[in-house]
Amino acid sequence: MECANDEDQKKLAYFYTQNIKDKDYKVTEVTRIFERCDIPLLITKEIEEYTNKAFATLSKMNIDEKSKAGLKNFGLWLMKRTV
Repeated sequence: MECANDEDQKKLAYFYTQNIKDKDYKVTEVTRIFERCDIPLLITKEIEEYTNKAFATLSKMNIDEKSKAGLKNFGLWLMKRTV
């Protein structure tokens, strides 16, 4: 919420605390605010950062290289998937 302007912060607080019957409107508005604040990009950067930390830890682990490669490929797949 800290990257949103005052008006959007109030809207987000309202949407998170109220039981709104029109869920489509709520989802549309929250998505619009998130996109305007570049939240998808920020999330992608966080995912990359934590994945790189995991890969650094993986490289130090005492397991065979084939298993490491399998885990690294799985991690790369997770980074590229969309939800």
